[in-house]
Amino acid sequence: MIPRSTVTNRMTDEELVAAFVSGSGEAFTLLVGKYKNPLLNYVCRMLGDYEGALDVVQDTFVRLHGKADTYRPVAKFSTWIYTIASNLARTELRRRKWGLSGSRRDGEGRMLVEVVADPGESPEQTAGRSMAVEKIEAAVKALPPAFREAVVLFYLEDKGYEEICEILGVRMGTLKSRLSRARLLLERALRPVMEHDETD
Repeated sequence: MIPRSTVTNRMTDEELVAAFVSGSGEAFTLLVGKYKNPLLNYVCRMLGDYEGALDVVQDTFVRLHGKADTYRPVAKFSTWIYTIASNLARTELRRRKWGLSGSRRDGEGRMLVEVVADPGESPEQTAGRSMAVEKIEAAVKALPPAFREAVVLFYLEDKGYEEICEILGVRMGTLKSRLSRARLLLERALRPVMEHDETD
Protein backbone atom coordinates (compact mmCIF):
# COMPACT_ATOMS: atom_id res chain seq x y z
CA MET A 1 0.00 0.00 0.00
CA ILE A 2 1.32 3.46 -0.91
CA PRO A 3 1.53 5.71 2.18
CA ARG A 4 -1.00 8.54 2.20
CA SER A 5 1.79 11.11 2.51
CA THR A 6 3.30 10.10 -0.83
CA VAL A 7 0.11 10.81 -2.84
CA THR A 8 0.12 14.29 -4.39
CA ASN A 9 -1.62 16.14 -7.20
CA ARG A 10 1.72 16.25 -9.04
CA MET A 11 1.50 12.53 -9.74
CA THR A 12 0.52 11.37 -13.22
CA ASP A 13 -2.89 9.82 -13.78
CA GLU A 14 -1.27 6.42 -14.13
CA GLU A 15 0.55 6.84 -10.81
CA LEU A 16 -2.66 7.91 -9.11
CA VAL A 17 -4.49 4.85 -10.45
CA ALA A 18 -1.68 2.61 -9.19
CA ALA A 19 -1.83 4.33 -5.80
CA PHE A 20 -5.60 3.86 -5.64
CA VAL A 21 -5.35 0.18 -6.55
CA SER A 22 -2.78 -0.11 -3.75
CA GLY A 23 -5.32 1.27 -1.29
CA SER A 24 -5.07 5.05 -1.39
CA GLY A 25 -8.48 6.70 -1.14
CA GLU A 26 -6.83 10.09 -1.56
CA ALA A 27 -5.57 9.06 -5.01
CA PHE A 28 -9.14 8.26 -6.06
CA THR A 29 -10.31 11.63 -4.71
CA LEU A 30 -7.64 13.42 -6.76
CA LEU A 31 -8.70 11.58 -9.94
CA VAL A 32 -12.33 12.49 -9.33
CA GLY A 33 -11.39 16.12 -8.73
CA LYS A 34 -9.39 16.25 -11.96
CA TYR A 35 -11.93 14.60 -14.26
CA LYS A 36 -15.34 15.37 -12.80
CA ASN A 37 -15.88 18.72 -14.54
CA PRO A 38 -14.40 17.77 -17.95
CA LEU A 39 -16.50 14.60 -18.03
CA LEU A 40 -19.58 16.47 -16.86
CA ASN A 41 -19.15 19.04 -19.65
CA TYR A 42 -18.67 16.26 -22.23
CA VAL A 43 -21.68 14.18 -21.18
CA CYS A 44 -23.88 17.23 -20.65
CA ARG A 45 -23.21 18.31 -24.25
CA MET A 46 -24.21 14.86 -25.42
CA LEU A 47 -27.38 14.59 -23.33
CA GLY A 48 -28.40 18.24 -23.03
CA ASP A 49 -29.41 17.57 -19.46
CA TYR A 50 -27.29 18.43 -16.42
CA GLU A 51 -28.94 16.05 -13.98
CA GLY A 52 -28.76 13.17 -16.42
CA ALA A 53 -25.12 13.99 -17.18
CA LEU A 54 -24.34 14.09 -13.47
CA ASP A 55 -25.80 10.61 -13.07
CA VAL A 56 -23.67 9.30 -15.94
CA VAL A 57 -20.50 10.86 -14.51
CA GLN A 58 -21.25 9.43 -11.07
CA ASP A 59 -21.74 6.01 -12.66
CA THR A 60 -18.43 6.52 -14.48
CA PHE A 61 -16.61 7.01 -11.19
CA VAL A 62 -18.42 4.04 -9.67
CA ARG A 63 -17.06 1.97 -12.56
CA LEU A 64 -13.61 3.47 -12.00
CA HIS A 65 -13.77 2.59 -8.33
CA GLY A 66 -14.75 -0.98 -9.07
CA LYS A 67 -12.57 -1.61 -12.11
CA ALA A 68 -9.44 0.47 -11.59
CA ASP A 69 -7.42 -2.72 -11.29
CA THR A 70 -8.34 -3.59 -14.88
CA TYR A 71 -6.73 -0.43 -16.25
CA ARG A 72 -3.51 -1.02 -18.17
CA PRO A 73 -1.22 1.95 -18.99
CA VAL A 74 -0.96 0.93 -22.65
CA ALA A 75 -3.55 3.67 -23.25
CA LYS A 76 -3.84 7.09 -21.62
CA PHE A 77 -6.00 7.11 -18.51
CA SER A 78 -7.99 10.02 -19.94
CA THR A 79 -8.88 7.89 -22.97
CA TRP A 80 -9.89 5.00 -20.72
CA ILE A 81 -12.19 7.05 -18.50
CA TYR A 82 -13.71 8.93 -21.46
CA THR A 83 -14.47 5.53 -23.02
CA ILE A 84 -16.36 4.49 -19.89
CA ALA A 85 -18.32 7.75 -19.86
CA SER A 86 -19.00 7.50 -23.59
CA ASN A 87 -20.37 3.97 -23.29
CA LEU A 88 -22.66 4.98 -20.44
CA ALA A 89 -23.82 8.08 -22.32
CA ARG A 90 -24.71 6.00 -25.38
CA THR A 91 -27.37 4.28 -23.32
CA GLU A 92 -28.83 7.66 -22.41
CA LEU A 93 -28.75 8.81 -26.03
CA ARG A 94 -31.33 6.19 -26.92
CA ARG A 95 -34.00 8.11 -25.05
CA ARG A 96 -32.84 11.68 -24.67
CA LYS A 97 -32.60 14.70 -26.89
CA TRP A 98 -29.70 17.12 -26.63
CA GLY A 99 -28.18 20.18 -28.30
CA LEU A 100 -24.69 21.52 -28.85
CA SER A 101 -22.67 24.34 -30.30
CA GLY A 102 -18.96 24.68 -30.79
CA SER A 103 -16.04 26.45 -32.32
CA ARG A 104 -13.56 23.62 -32.97
CA ARG A 105 -11.98 23.82 -36.40
CA ASP A 106 -11.79 20.75 -38.60
CA GLY A 107 -8.86 19.49 -40.65
CA GLU A 108 -9.58 22.13 -43.28
CA GLY A 109 -9.52 24.94 -40.75
CA ARG A 110 -13.29 25.35 -40.67
CA MET A 111 -15.45 25.73 -37.58
CA LEU A 112 -18.57 23.59 -37.24
CA VAL A 113 -20.76 26.57 -38.10
CA GLU A 114 -18.60 27.25 -41.15
CA VAL A 115 -19.06 23.70 -42.45
CA VAL A 116 -22.52 24.65 -43.67
CA ALA A 117 -21.68 28.16 -44.81
CA ASP A 118 -21.17 29.34 -48.38
CA PRO A 119 -17.45 30.17 -48.77
CA GLY A 120 -18.43 33.05 -51.07
CA GLU A 121 -20.77 34.74 -48.62
CA SER A 122 -20.56 38.48 -48.02
CA PRO A 123 -19.39 40.03 -44.72
CA GLU A 124 -23.01 40.85 -43.93
CA GLN A 125 -23.97 37.22 -44.42
CA THR A 126 -21.04 36.12 -42.29
CA ALA A 127 -22.23 38.37 -39.47
CA GLY A 128 -25.75 37.05 -39.84
CA ARG A 129 -24.63 33.43 -39.85
CA SER A 130 -24.60 33.35 -36.05
CA MET A 131 -28.38 33.61 -36.19
CA ALA A 132 -28.45 30.09 -37.67
CA VAL A 133 -26.64 28.46 -34.74
CA GLU A 134 -29.88 27.19 -33.17
CA LYS A 135 -30.88 25.60 -36.46
CA ILE A 136 -27.45 23.97 -36.70
CA GLU A 137 -27.85 22.58 -33.20
CA ALA A 138 -31.25 21.17 -34.16
CA ALA A 139 -29.71 19.58 -37.26
CA VAL A 140 -27.00 17.95 -35.16
CA LYS A 141 -29.71 16.47 -32.90
CA ALA A 142 -31.05 14.68 -35.96
CA LEU A 143 -27.72 13.04 -36.83
CA PRO A 144 -27.39 9.29 -36.23
CA PRO A 145 -25.92 8.67 -32.73
CA ALA A 146 -22.56 7.49 -34.07
CA PHE A 147 -22.17 10.69 -36.08
CA ARG A 148 -23.28 12.89 -33.19
CA GLU A 149 -20.75 11.28 -30.87
CA ALA A 150 -17.92 11.87 -33.33
CA VAL A 151 -18.98 15.49 -33.79
CA VAL A 152 -19.11 16.12 -30.03
CA LEU A 153 -15.69 14.60 -29.39
CA PHE A 154 -14.02 16.33 -32.33
CA TYR A 155 -15.63 19.76 -32.42
CA LEU A 156 -16.43 20.27 -28.73
CA GLU A 157 -14.04 18.15 -26.69
CA ASP A 158 -11.05 18.98 -28.88
CA LYS A 159 -9.96 15.34 -28.99
CA GLY A 160 -7.51 14.26 -31.65
CA TYR A 161 -8.36 11.66 -34.28
CA GLU A 162 -6.33 8.89 -32.61
CA GLU A 163 -7.84 9.41 -29.18
CA ILE A 164 -11.38 9.53 -30.57
CA CYS A 165 -10.72 6.25 -32.36
CA GLU A 166 -9.68 4.70 -29.05
CA ILE A 167 -12.67 6.10 -27.18
CA LEU A 168 -15.18 4.95 -29.79
CA GLY A 169 -13.35 1.76 -30.68
CA VAL A 170 -13.26 2.50 -34.41
CA ARG A 171 -10.60 2.71 -37.11
CA MET A 172 -9.24 6.02 -38.37
CA GLY A 173 -10.98 5.58 -41.72
CA THR A 174 -14.29 4.94 -39.99
CA LEU A 175 -13.97 8.06 -37.85
CA LYS A 176 -13.05 10.30 -40.78
CA SER A 177 -15.92 8.81 -42.78
CA ARG A 178 -18.37 9.54 -39.95
CA LEU A 179 -17.20 13.14 -39.66
CA SER A 180 -17.34 13.59 -43.43
CA ARG A 181 -20.82 12.08 -43.69
CA ALA A 182 -21.99 14.13 -40.70
CA ARG A 183 -20.85 17.32 -42.45
CA LEU A 184 -22.68 16.29 -45.63
CA LEU A 185 -25.86 15.60 -43.67
CA LEU A 186 -25.56 18.97 -41.96
CA GLU A 187 -25.02 20.72 -45.27
CA ARG A 188 -28.07 18.99 -46.75
CA ALA A 189 -30.28 19.73 -43.75
CA LEU A 190 -29.24 23.36 -43.53
CA ARG A 191 -29.08 24.26 -47.21
CA PRO A 192 -32.64 25.69 -47.17
CA VAL A 193 -31.70 27.85 -44.19
CA MET A 194 -28.57 29.17 -45.88
CA GLU A 195 -30.40 29.78 -49.16
CA HIS A 196 -33.10 31.68 -47.30
CA ASP A 197 -30.46 33.85 -45.63
CA GLU A 198 -28.91 34.66 -48.99
CA THR A 199 -32.21 35.99 -50.32
CA ASP A 200 -32.75 38.30 -47.33
